[in-house]
Amino acid sequence: MQQLGWLAACMKGKRRWFWTAMALAVAASALCIVFPFITQQITDRVLVGKPQPDGTVVRQTELLGGLIALMLGAQLLRSCLRYIRTLLLENVSQNVQQGIRHHLYEVLSREDTAFYGRCRVGDLMTRLTGDLDMVRHTIAWISFSVVESATLFIFSMLYLLTVNAALTGFLLLVSPVILVCAYVFSRTVYPKYVKLREKLSRMNSVAQENIEGNKTVRAFVREDYENQKFDTCNEEFRTANLAANFHWLKFYPVIEGCAQAMGFLVVLVGGLFIMEGRMTAGDLAAFSLMAWGLSEPMRALGTYLNDFQRFLTSANKIIEIYYAHTDIENPANGLTSGDAAGTVELKGVGYAYPRSCGHKTLEDISFRLENGQTLALLGPTGSGKTTLIDLITRMLDATTGEVRVDGINVKQWDLAALRSKIGVATQKVMLYSDTVRANIAYSNPAMPEQTVEDSICLAAAGFAHTLPEGTDTVIGEQGTGLSGGQKQRIALARALAKKPEILILDDTTSAVDFETEKQLRDNLQALPYPCTKIIVAQRISSVRQADCILVLDKGKIVQRGTHATLAAEPGYYRDICEMQGIADLPALADVKGVG
Repeated sequence: MQQLGWLAACMKGKRRWFWTAMALAVAASALCIVFPFITQQITDRVLVGKPQPDGTVVRQTELLGGLIALMLGAQLLRSCLRYIRTLLLENVSQNVQQGIRHHLYEVLSREDTAFYGRCRVGDLMTRLTGDLDMVRHTIAWISFSVVESATLFIFSMLYLLTVNAALTGFLLLVSPVILVCAYVFSRTVYPKYVKLREKLSRMNSVAQENIEGNKTVRAFVREDYENQKFDTCNEEFRTANLAANFHWLKFYPVIEGCAQAMGFLVVLVGGLFIMEGRMTAGDLAAFSLMAWGLSEPMRALGTYLNDFQRFLTSANKIIEIYYAHTDIENPANGLTSGDAAGTVELKGVGYAYPRSCGHKTLEDISFRLENGQTLALLGPTGSGKTTLIDLITRMLDATTGEVRVDGINVKQWDLAALRSKIGVATQKVMLYSDTVRANIAYSNPAMPEQTVEDSICLAAAGFAHTLPEGTDTVIGEQGTGLSGGQKQRIALARALAKKPEILILDDTTSAVDFETEKQLRDNLQALPYPCTKIIVAQRISSVRQADCILVLDKGKIVQRGTHATLAAEPGYYRDICEMQGIADLPALADVKGVG
């Protein structure tokens, strides 16, 4: 099976310990024969004895101590083998689980924006937790249980055949019934576990969304609605879980009944054989003990199949991510430097999302920025501004045209080298549950303190020094406890701390007041290092000093120019100026917008 082949590959370097554990499981199971054998000897040779011609009975009582000591020794040895086996399998399973989780996290960290548009966070978390626990459970428990049961059944059957082949044959008559039930169960239960896994993923996704959006839920007084939505998912998961478990119960009575029938056959047929002189009391005692070695593996077969089907379902989900390849591949021997630092050029660039049915988010976008210049992007929601930025940072790859940074196609850049040149601050700020300083120095934890302070000053984030512990204050997850404007300024300081050649600000000042915005504009105009700036904004005050302003609509450039030229043209830009009360608008010129 594909899943088992994948798991074997993940165990590379640990297989010898796994197979050592399996060998110990076989040895421990084989020792089970010692107990019925010794019981048989004690019964026949010590308790019942051997009748003599003169009517006396000779009991070999001197053997009792040795036989009991042998039994205790075998039990001690079996316990030691099982203990060592458990240690080995726990070590192997935990290490394999850690290795798989590490690989999955690496894959997820490399995936592009389009991937996260397809996958729910709750589903990904389920794969990293519950599905991986099922894989570990398979290594640590299902594997040795199956080996022990198979070994126990085989050794028990061989031993009982040597004691009494006829009675063993009677016991094995029920085996085909159990095997048929197990086969039918394994063929019909898998779809139920697939459905159960999907319900669990959906429930986790709803919980994650509601926890993350707790403030929005409370602001709109939708607690009851969200509780009801979660209860619905919870109920669907419970129903699917019961359906999968109850499916096994349809087969359980037959399998359990057949297993119990073995004990009945031992007493019934064994008793008749004793009366006919075909068995001794010791033989019957051995059968009574060892019949468990035949019935227990059959009884447990359903449990193993149940867990194995769960493993197959979970493994399939993990494999989907494990072998996933991002569309944004890092080129082999990618370039790490270009000819002209900080230049950005787009030539006939277009982009269509994979699920957009051919509809282009961007179409025929062309412009060139020299080092130190500032480009501003405006346009209505959905016009493609953020997508354009993602193409420059290579979070997405253009479907047509070419994006160049420092004169080199971004597809030829080493990704780390490309992104190290670019500082990005977005409207949706991502802050970590760490100190303010650690958030600002995220690109380089060893960043000099002076660089952090300079970035705080440039980002007008002096409020950080007024926090209880200054820049060492730990802020909550996603910046809990900070205002929207404070979060944006920390994000801007983080981008500036890199001293990037290219600085991208995606509506970064939307939550700050006008006075702070003016301070930020002045600081960005006077950066102490050369930097090409791309600014996405809706405030005219944020973009009017730009060297070039592009107005996007439906993925196309509909206007291009400076503030002075665009403000004199009819179109989106002048409409925004009028709505924002820009006082110094020139008279309309008889000029058409640029397409």
